[in-house]
Amino acid sequence: EEFVFDGNVSIAINVEEEVSAIVLNAIELEFGSVSLSQGPSSRTATSTTFDEDMQRVSIEFGTPIAAGDYELHISFTGVLNDQLHGWYRSSFTDTDGNEQTIATSQMEAADARRAFPCWDEPDFKAVYAITLDVDNELAAFSNSREKSVSDLGNGKRRIAFEDTMIMSTYLVAFVVGPLEATEPVDLDGIPTRIAYPVGKGHMAAWAQECAVWFLRWLRDYYNVPYPGDKVDHIALPDFAFGAMENLGAITYRETALLSDPATANQLEKGRIADVIAPELAHMWFGDLVTMQWWEGIWLNEAFASFMEFKAAEAKHPEWDRWLSFASDRGAHRFDALLVDSLSSTRPVEFEVISPDDAQEMFDALTYGKGSAVLRMLEQFIGEDAFRTGVAAYLIKHSYGNTVTNDLWEALNAASEYNVGEIMDTWILQGGYPLIRVHRTLGGIRLDQSRFLQTPDETDQTIWQVPVHLKYSTGGEIKTTKALLTDFQMTLDLGDVDWVIANAGGSGFFRVQYETALEAALVEQIPSLDDLERLNILDDHAAFAQAGLISLSRWLTLAEQYAEEKKRPIIAVLTAHLGTMRAVAGADLLDRANAKIRSILRPQLDRLGWESAEGESELDSSLRGQVLTTLGTSDDPEVIKWALAGIDGVIQDPSSVQADLMGSTIVVAGSNADEALFNQLFTAYKSAPTAQLSQRFLQSLAYTPSQDLALKVMDMTLDGEIRSQDSSWVAAILLGRRKVQVVAWKEIRSRFDEIVAKYPPATLGRLLAGLAGVYEADLARDVESFFSENPLTQVQKTMDQSQEKMRNNVRFADRERENLANSL
Repeated sequence: EEFVFDGNVSIAINVEEEVSAIVLNAIELEFGSVSLSQGPSSRTATSTTFDEDMQRVSIEFGTPIAAGDYELHISFTGVLNDQLHGWYRSSFTDTDGNEQTIATSQMEAADARRAFPCWDEPDFKAVYAITLDVDNELAAFSNSREKSVSDLGNGKRRIAFEDTMIMSTYLVAFVVGPLEATEPVDLDGIPTRIAYPVGKGHMAAWAQECAVWFLRWLRDYYNVPYPGDKVDHIALPDFAFGAMENLGAITYRETALLSDPATANQLEKGRIADVIAPELAHMWFGDLVTMQWWEGIWLNEAFASFMEFKAAEAKHPEWDRWLSFASDRGAHRFDALLVDSLSSTRPVEFEVISPDDAQEMFDALTYGKGSAVLRMLEQFIGEDAFRTGVAAYLIKHSYGNTVTNDLWEALNAASEYNVGEIMDTWILQGGYPLIRVHRTLGGIRLDQSRFLQTPDETDQTIWQVPVHLKYSTGGEIKTTKALLTDFQMTLDLGDVDWVIANAGGSGFFRVQYETALEAALVEQIPSLDDLERLNILDDHAAFAQAGLISLSRWLTLAEQYAEEKKRPIIAVLTAHLGTMRAVAGADLLDRANAKIRSILRPQLDRLGWESAEGESELDSSLRGQVLTTLGTSDDPEVIKWALAGIDGVIQDPSSVQADLMGSTIVVAGSNADEALFNQLFTAYKSAPTAQLSQRFLQSLAYTPSQDLALKVMDMTLDGEIRSQDSSWVAAILLGRRKVQVVAWKEIRSRFDEIVAKYPPATLGRLLAGLAGVYEADLARDVESFFSENPLTQVQKTMDQSQEKMRNNVRFADRERENLANSL
């Protein structure tokens, strides 16, 4: 009830040489007794000095501490905070309408020190023997199986858990609260359960299916036994991230684990699979073998993201997961290419000094670029060689800590390439290349230079680029591969009719063809592989933003995708059509929306308004995406359809096909008056599932009303919207043209309140809204404000967001007049 905890820690330590004090990490804790024992002798601390800035405590015992083995004992108290880090509180309303509280932990990157005194750095590995005293009616979970349970006689029981393997502090987990769990499914002695807030067991089946399937698949892929003794997947109402790979006790945002089979669509089921797979991949790659220091976190996260799509593709090949990887927004390849084309980008691996530095590693570059370049490497050296190298790396370094080069050495040994030399050019420097392709006598020439949204002719960065080529010569299609290690390379391919220099689509670079080759390639678009078609569309949109081609020329290309049937490619198309609309601005808005409708309406005509018998999940998802885009592009028929259907969705969500339901909610929200807004808000607060709650919340953020936008901003601060969601909701408002000015004024005027109330780990998401700013006056005001009020804890994200905004303004200034002539 008071949101506090108390505890005791005993730490076995080895003092290698005489010291005057013991220094370890602790923050937001109060110490009671502190003693140091060696065998039967013990001494009490004479002073404990906290350094809040360094998040350390120095303990002295009156005399020097000689070399030897000791046990350090500390009693302490702390607060279950509301900032979603350390040991924090999460709440929900149960089926009887009562408010319930869960105590749960999020220790990564450097927040175990908020839960117990420790050496809170990844290379200080230890075995953990965890005991929790909890109220009898509450469930408790930690990293390993229960060893014993005893009644304390005061309404509480003591749960002792088995010793963990040796592991890092950031993987320790404590979860206590009114939770239930499924019956365990045993996989060769490893029980797997889904845990959830009471009353939500009917939403655990899909997660449990995925959890068991991926555990088996990953164990077989790695060819290394699972390192823990059980796996619990725990759904939480409040969680800053998607999930956290605590050994044996993986914690999740509720929307990333639980789903109602009556209302979940393919995208939501896919997201659950996409989150469970990488968290389980971490059990080996991250938990069993751990980075030595935080600059190596990219490899943990990038590899898990890579395995996410590899495992999901194996389970559901019909879902086109690698195609989605290239198209999905967020920490995937699509946004990584955008961020990495900025001059303010960073190397994937960079020096980490402070906890804020470590926190900034969790971005599109770590996840999206990191996993994309691993995929590019795997496709170049071969899947068998890659897998062999990974297994060798895990076996050699089990229970230890590594640096990035340790993996490169294992992959060197498994392949015919110097992997370290190739990958250092992608990991240790920011950016990526633009490959220009020219026809030569008897072949082609490849030129590389750095691709930047604001081109810089003086930049001489160079990469070792794995290039896969597909080409036609004399009507015969051939393939080859090459490693481009210099600024220029000529390949003897004969007289080519056409060529694609990112064959298969796995390269993390963009390709521009000389005029004749491009014209020939565009004719081949219908027959190209999915990823190849996607990359051509995405590359040309990037070229337009960089001023290498006109936006009108991209629109001409986009019109050729009007009959495209793959949902991820249409996702890229709609994203860039949205950019075109933003560039068009208020004066050309009606004409821009008309262009969007003219390109996408044939999709709706082809698919129809309702699912057909035998239709694939991806077609159903595509219909929902097309309806959403048309409805938010002022298609009167779609808007009428959504407004007519929203009452039925609110009253009984399961009565509407899942993808149509999502479109109905968003389109209705983007056209809602105050009365409908209030209905959507009530539906948000009373939604029976977390996914439905998120859909209704998104619809509130899509309001076209400035007054209602201010109301939504209020709700992000007064507790009506969960703190885990506040940043992304505010970002949507900031990025939407009709309300962004009033949203920005509200953010600016209440900035101190926002920084205090939004969880620190989510502040970077707020800045994502700046990518929707294209007006010069607003951009200048934003830059002026942040120059005096920097968010230093997300400085890199701030720099990148403001550069995107400046590039947007230049893009709009350059293209609006030409766009007016082509719309």
